[in-house]
Amino acid sequence: MSARPIVPVLLVFLSAACGAGQTPEPAPTKRALVEPAPSGSSKRPCAMGDYEDCERQCGHGHAGSCSTLGIMFASGKGVAKDEARAVRLHEKACDGGHARGCSELGAMVEYGRGIAKDEARATQLYTRACEGHHPAGCNDLGLMLSSGKGVARNEARAVTLFQRACDGGYAQGCSDLGVMFVSGRGVAKDEARGTQLYRQACDSGYVHGCSNLGSSYATGRGVAQDDGRAVQLYKQACDGGYAHGCFNLGSKYEDGRGVAQDDGRAVQLYKQACDGGYADGCGSIGRMFETGKGVVVDAARAADLYRQGCDGGSAVSCHNLAVMYAKGKGVTRSATRAAQLSKLACDGGYADACGGYGSLLVLGAGVAADRATGLEYLRRGCAAGSTFSCSKLREHGGSP
Repeated sequence: MSARPIVPVLLVFLSAACGAGQTPEPAPTKRALVEPAPSGSSKRPCAMGDYEDCERQCGHGHAGSCSTLGIMFASGKGVAKDEARAVRLHEKACDGGHARGCSELGAMVEYGRGIAKDEARATQLYTRACEGHHPAGCNDLGLMLSSGKGVARNEARAVTLFQRACDGGYAQGCSDLGVMFVSGRGVAKDEARGTQLYRQACDSGYVHGCSNLGSSYATGRGVAQDDGRAVQLYKQACDGGYAHGCFNLGSKYEDGRGVAQDDGRAVQLYKQACDGGYADGCGSIGRMFETGKGVVVDAARAADLYRQGCDGGSAVSCHNLAVMYAKGKGVTRSATRAAQLSKLACDGGYADACGGYGSLLVLGAGVAADRATGLEYLRRGCAAGSTFSCSKLREHGGSP
């Protein structure tokens, strides 16, 4: 998610990124591990949550029940959470020919839950699941191919797999396919088609699809622009437990678009997003504390929240924390720490941070001077659309 800057506060080499925003083209995201009870087997499947029966049926050789029991141990649903045991159960299910077991095992292996992380092996397991006609496995394989995780990137193949998952009744597949159409990745760009797919996913109960559909309405991509409708959809996603939907809804309250402007309500929603694991939500609360929007100004609290967002993978939060260190605002001033965070933010995809880090390299501020590498970072940020980076590139005598 890329938050838009609202106040370009320029230091000698850094600019602060501020402002609310939503993600019109969210990347396809992984599914949750907890799924409905298994279907299809020559032996009786157990019900999700019934530990004793699942243990019994798994012991009798019912692979689907082993997978269900594995999901329970992975999530702590009805039993004490034990990811290592979940892995063993999914392995037993997969080896027993249960496609969902292979898919669930792939997720554990991909993220290193209860077992060493191994993206290449995860891809192999998703392939087995997809070949076993498990729609979620096809979708997971598509996600690996679309991102180049554990396998060479192949967006066209990913599109085929998302379509297969969608056709198989897996709602996330429809949403992820919509992302590809909206962004023109692996398929000819077709925003209207992408928006239709978001709607299909949303109507099927996949709240991420509702949030994506809301972003289409917010931006007018594939549909007539309608902030009011975007707010409704973001609320539906947020109420359904999707943290990014809460973040997007918060941005609407902060901006007063489609709903009465209310900074206090925006702060509540950003907190809900942050508590739900969406790192940009933490950074946005930090920005509210830094600027005093909806809360009393508290620079130290702002820095803590930027740090929480940065640790959670929010590049813009890393950048804003870098600015705090550069200014000595809420933290002890440190050019070295500012440089480290700027690089982290740039590598995380926040283009303005590339301009900041490039300038630091050229100037030798907080990092050993390296003009050639600094100019490359400036060009990188400029090429990614950062006007700040382009300005700094010209200031330092470089050319695109």
